[in-house]
Amino acid sequence: MNLKQRRALRAQAADQRDRASDHGVGHPGGPTGWRKPRTPPATGNAARLRRLRKGFPELHKLVLAGELTVYQAAVAAGFRTGPHRQPKQASAPELPNSITGTQELELWLGAGGKLSAFVNDDERRRLWFEHRDRLMRWFAHDGRRPQAWWKFEAPFKYPGFNQERSTLWAAGLLGAAEARALEKDWREEFDRSLALGFTFNDGPRGILTGEAAHIAHLVYHDIPAALAGQWRDFDDAA
Repeated sequence: MNLKQRRALRAQAADQRDRASDHGVGHPGGPTGWRKPRTPPATGNAARLRRLRKGFPELHKLVLAGELTVYQAAVAAGFRTGPHRQPKQASAPELPNSITGTQELELWLGAGGKLSAFVNDDERRRLWFEHRDRLMRWFAHDGRRPQAWWKFEAPFKYPGFNQERSTLWAAGLLGAAEARALEKDWREEFDRSLALGFTFNDGPRGILTGEAAHIAHLVYHDIPAALAGQWRDFDDAA
C-alpha cells in the first residue's frame, strides 16, 4: 500500500466519524432506553473534514482520494494557517521570483477561502508562468490540471471537478500516456457496471439497479459519453 492509499484510508475513516455525528445531536438517553444516546460531536480531522465537505466539496474529494492531507486542504480552504517559517536573514534578500508553499497550493487548488496568498492577480499570473513547468510536473496528471492553468491558459472555462477529466480528454488536451491510463481505468469501471447484479448507491434516490445503475456509475466516474458509446457498439458487434 503506497502513501496515497494510506492517506486516503485515514481520511475515509475520519470522514466516517464525521458522518456518524452529522445528524448527530440526537436525544439524551432516558431511563427507558428507548431513545438513542446523543452522538459525540466530531473533533480533530473529522471536524475539519466536515467543514471541507460542506464548504469546499472539491477539496473534500481530493482528501478522500489521498491527493491531499486534511491539513493541506484546510490551509487551501483558508481555515488553517500554513506552517510558520523562520524569518530570513537580512543578508539573504528575497528573490523576485520566489514563491511560498501556500502560493503553490493556491496555484494548484485555487483560493479556497476569502484571503489569497497573492497581492493581486498580476502577481498570481507572474508566479504561475515563472514556476509553471515545475508545478505542471507536480500537479498536471490523472486527467487534472492546476487551477492556475485553468485560469490563465485553458481554452475554455473550468467545467468543475466532476467533469474535468472527461472535458480535457474530449478536447485532446491530455498527454498520450495520460489519456491511455484514464481510458484503461474508465473501461474497467464501464465493465464493472455491466456485471450481473450490479447496484449503485445514489444517496437520495437509493439503491439503483440495471440500466439506471450503469448510467449513474458512468456519470460518477466521469466517463465520456462518446467513449461509452464506442464500447457499447463494439460489444454489441462482438
